[in-house]
Amino acid sequence: MTCTWNNDVHSEILLTKTYGETLILRPKDCIKFEGREDGVRIEEFARSDPGIGPIGFTYLPWRAEEKRWATFAFSLAKGDIRRLVCKPTGIERFVWGQHIDWDTVELIPNPEVIQN
Repeated sequence: MTCTWNNDVHSEILLTKTYGETLILRPKDCIKFEGREDGVRIEEFARSDPGIGPIGFTYLPWRAEEKRWATFAFSLAKGDIRRLVCKPTGIERFVWGQHIDWDTVELIPNPEVIQN
């Protein structure tokens, strides 16, 4: 499984799963994965050196019971606390972040739009 930049301006990630399926991920896309079945919204990609893949991205989880996105959460020590680590580049460059099973990632419709 790998995450690579899908364009030169680093506005899209190409996720290639272990078994060959590919997904293009962009800011404001909604995805779900093991442990976050209600979905999350991709907020911002963490940059990397040109030519090297993304190191990760921040996200907001969907609060299904409240029918809203979670509020931004920040720590003085770590910055945005909701951060996913992209493989392989993020493993080497992120000091901290959440590691997920990228093979479980799926694009989903925006839950906010479905609720309204």
